[in-house]
Amino acid sequence: MSRQDPYDATQPAGLEPKGYSLIGDTGLWFIVLGNLFIIGLAKMQNWPLGEVLWVYWLQSVIIGALHFFRLLALKDFSTENFTMNGRSVQPTTGTKIRVAIFFALHYGFFHVVYGFFLLVQYHEDLGNAGMGLAVLVFLVSHIASLIRGGRPEKVKLNIGSMMFIPYLRVVPMHLIIMLGGVYAGLDIMLFMAMKTIADGGMNVVEQRIYGAGTKAAKAETGRV
Repeated sequence: MSRQDPYDATQPAGLEPKGYSLIGDTGLWFIVLGNLFIIGLAKMQNWPLGEVLWVYWLQSVIIGALHFFRLLALKDFSTENFTMNGRSVQPTTGTKIRVAIFFALHYGFFHVVYGFFLLVQYHEDLGNAGMGLAVLVFLVSHIASLIRGGRPEKVKLNIGSMMFIPYLRVVPMHLIIMLGGVYAGLDIMLFMAMKTIADGGMNVVEQRIYGAGTKAAKAETGRV
């Protein structure tokens, strides 16, 4: 057996460039194409800032919902340096369920707060033409990315670290929600382009963790 265990939660094995191909990451292209479609739709229909923010808020909810099920799908995970209520926990099914519920409540609370802000500031933009199609495109692209990308249930990841991955992905959207009220002349297309880059970048980070970790696990199994 190899000296380095690819399942060691203290080793960033999933971040190794070997085992990940940017060109071969079909999940990434689903995300990028989905974002580009939304940008084109927003440009064609001349969306106001509020409609853009509502669509991205709904996308963020989709990301959180899918991640909730990702957590529940974990079969083998690490709890090293992870505590709940000040106590160390074991990698059991009960721990996994409690972490998933905590994530749903924590992530959901932030989205309720931001959703309330959007409702106060941009209630007139909720339900505009094209919003339903945009949300459907994001839903399909994220499900396709999940199916085609790395599968976290096949990689032994630290569940505490994994729980916070979605927050990094939605930071640009929450920043623009706060800044949008300050800078009324904000270039919407520029924001959408920056958000697309951030979306794609975080997808790459996820797949380097999940995909490379899976490849390392298979290689280790073959050497046993």
